[in-house]
Amino acid sequence: MEVETCIIKQTLLEYGLASGQKVNFNKSSISFSRNVDPIHQDLICSILEVQGTLDHERYLGIPSVIGRSKRKTFDYLKDYVWKRLHNWNAKKLSRAVFGLPKTCDEKHCRFLVGNGSSILAKTDPWLPNSILGLITSPLGTFYDNTRVNELMCPRELQWDRDLIADIFNRNDQE
Repeated sequence: MEVETCIIKQTLLEYGLASGQKVNFNKSSISFSRNVDPIHQDLICSILEVQGTLDHERYLGIPSVIGRSKRKTFDYLKDYVWKRLHNWNAKKLSRAVFGLPKTCDEKHCRFLVGNGSSILAKTDPWLPNSILGLITSPLGTFYDNTRVNELMCPRELQWDRDLIADIFNRNDQE
């Protein structure tokens, strides 16, 4: 065990000389599985000149040790990113990404399309429930210049539900 540990230390030192990236042993730590005898742990730490640790810390926000349940290990990361996305200022985000004004209350956000005369239904981001605000329905070239206001009943400021049902898929209709 002592020989292998010395080889590891020598390899780390040679790597530092070759790459210019030296390992800072004062800031380094090592953790051991439960199967390693405490005497061997002390010996290895002594040779490598590092601290042994019992808690499995995080490095750059990621756990240093990943157990059998990778899903459980990384769920916190997914939750963290999800919370950060939802905490963004929706008003600024909508203008930056979509270029459209958006109103939000505590539970809902909706795009303000006005009368829809300046928004191309096929290519501009205007749908509130879509990830990017774009339609997902496969519309033909006939609809290339169709404006959102053409999907509304004239003078009523309501959607022409029959037309929308004819040309959009279920996701876009909602």
